[in-house]
Amino acid sequence: MRLYAFGSNGNGQLGIGSDEDTSTPQSVLNLPSNVSSSSKDAAQRYHHHHHVFAAGGNHTAIITAQDRQLLMTGSNKDCETLLQKPSQEFRALDSSLPHDLLNTRWRSVACGWAFTIAVTETADNNSTARTELPTQSPPKPINHVFAWGSGAFGELGLGKATTKTGPRAIAIQTGALDPSTWNSIDQLEVIKVAAGLRHVLMLVKEKVVRSENAHEQEQEQEQNSSQYLSGQTSRTILLGWGNNRQGQLGVLERPGHQDGKQLPWTEKELRGKFTEPTRLRIHHCADPTTKMQSKRQLPEIVDMACGQHHSLILFSDGTVYASGLNKYSQLGPSFSDLETATATTSTDKEKKARQGFRIGFERIVGLPPVDTISCGWNHNAAMNMKLDPTTIYLWGRDDHGQLGGGLALQMVNAGGKSIPTGIVQVRLGHSSSNSDQNNEQDSSNKEVVSFSCGSEHMLAMTRSGDCYAWGWNEHGNCGDGAEETVDVNMVESEPDLKDVHQPRKVKLPLETLSAVGSDSKSGRVMGGYGSSWAWC
Repeated sequence: MRLYAFGSNGNGQLGIGSDEDTSTPQSVLNLPSNVSSSSKDAAQRYHHHHHVFAAGGNHTAIITAQDRQLLMTGSNKDCETLLQKPSQEFRALDSSLPHDLLNTRWRSVACGWAFTIAVTETADNNSTARTELPTQSPPKPINHVFAWGSGAFGELGLGKATTKTGPRAIAIQTGALDPSTWNSIDQLEVIKVAAGLRHVLMLVKEKVVRSENAHEQEQEQEQNSSQYLSGQTSRTILLGWGNNRQGQLGVLERPGHQDGKQLPWTEKELRGKFTEPTRLRIHHCADPTTKMQSKRQLPEIVDMACGQHHSLILFSDGTVYASGLNKYSQLGPSFSDLETATATTSTDKEKKARQGFRIGFERIVGLPPVDTISCGWNHNAAMNMKLDPTTIYLWGRDDHGQLGGGLALQMVNAGGKSIPTGIVQVRLGHSSSNSDQNNEQDSSNKEVVSFSCGSEHMLAMTRSGDCYAWGWNEHGNCGDGAEETVDVNMVESEPDLKDVHQPRKVKLPLETLSAVGSDSKSGRVMGGYGSSWAWC
């Protein structure tokens, strides 16, 4: 497996050793000068397909799979990479981190416009590092969150006073991550972090040790926005911070007063900046046409994704919730939309719908159950990789062909009216052969093993190792228009950088053919801000 990159590269964010855009996939340089191992071992470690990846405005981060090392490349104008100088290839951060963070094992990383948020592995996993961990009781949270870069909208999560970190990583210990606010019986484990242009979501598992007075504790938990199941000792919750002008963080909890009551936010307050990690208020709602689910059946949050000014949340039952900017219908249809469509008089919900945004996560109706989600700036993609690995669901902005010319899903029935969902389905090209055996093989090869939204484009990789791209292509982030792999000695034609309105194969280097073979289950694609990466 090798990593290739193409598209926007004005600051070296592709990691290919130059700062020029390219429409032809180029091999990412995989030998940082400060990786302390043989070049062969370093290459194998770097090209493993299970590493964590994040793309920002002009910088990129990767956490390697085996040693959990954080590598970065691209612009360092606002110290968003923590490298000593701008880089055009991925480099490790050891020389830029405080001494107590040297050889830290990292779990998750997210990049926004000019900032980076990174999460360390748990204390147990970090015990292999050179630095000694305290022998006292485990820290709360049991892993640590750091921010660096610049953010005037609270996206650093470091409080109102800190909008720039300078060349250092600063631990986030404010708001919900403030040590002084931790309950003595609670323990937080950060699972994942995601970032939009100027907002951040963090998936956290909250563990609770049951007290002796369990009845009182359950009554207290009943009042919280994120309820525990009966007998449950942990739950997943979301923290958020940064810009909420368009409702991309949804409705957040206000810290309780001495009487334990929480005053509601005004809309003006909610549409401001949240400079500290704050709990999100999210209620999983059943279909109102069915009976209310019991607490034992309530699903948990398993993933989230951030667009430019909107966010998605995925629950364990396959439902997806959305909040934020809705100018391009990127929130999908919701039950409140259906109510508005059937209403005979103007309501507050209808007025807010006309404003082009929504503050508060609501379920997307008409979307089949999925297990994987991705956000572009103003469009989204989702799949059920286990049950239907050939169908990509897309919705949102389509001015550059982001939706790939997909077929519209069936309309939703609301009070006798048929309401279009705005969701389309895309299946990558199938063979026209009449042979059942060939069709079966072709169908297997066209199974999607990875997909990703770029800022205004889409990427997908099939089991056979074919990489497809469509959407905005100004920087060559959808390739140069050549559908077949060609010999490098052939005369090159002018690259086609027009928008791509249907899935199109990306020309890959010849050496990938023998490496990929006929069954590439481990291939992967990732989209960035006009940039693309493919593991193949």
